[in-house]
Amino acid sequence: MKNRKDHNKYFAILELSSDASLAEIRKAYLFLKELYSTESIATIPAEDEISEKRKQEILQQIEEAYHRLLALFRQESREAEQARKPLLPDDDSQKAASEISTYNGATLQQIREKLNIDLFDIALTTKIQARHLENIEKENYDDLPPEVYVKGFIISYAQCLSLDPKMVANDYMNRYHIWKDTVTRK
Repeated sequence: MKNRKDHNKYFAILELSSDASLAEIRKAYLFLKELYSTESIATIPAEDEISEKRKQEILQQIEEAYHRLLALFRQESREAEQARKPLLPDDDSQKAASEISTYNGATLQQIREKLNIDLFDIALTTKIQARHLENIEKENYDDLPPEVYVKGFIISYAQCLSLDPKMVANDYMNRYHIWKDTVTRK
């Protein structure tokens, strides 16, 4: 958010708050550009007060603000992409994974701890709530969300540990299905 605060001037030029979305920025840019580049009903009362030179200065400020904010969004997008990359080098995770043949919750926790990764870091990277990750590790199936979400969470978790997501998801979900079958028979 520090970068956004550094760009407050450009948000103000486009008459937006610093938490504006990219769509709001584009909409404000197009509106203001149209307003100052053509004769409109809105500007007729101020025609005599704003010289053509001043209009051109305002249009330049609008252009600069728009392009600076686009660059900010590109930077934020790149940073978000970096944050989604696995937390581990592939060699470390492959070495840890090669010693394990079953991917249950305890195994995932063991791999994570062996690689010295905090559960909170996994939550930040995957955007999965830490309580769901804890329930995955403890195999508290009752406390997990619907199956489709669990499978997605397992895949994201495995990717974060640089494990084979398909293998981990298949193995984990097999145990989940056995539990689910047992519960539905009761």
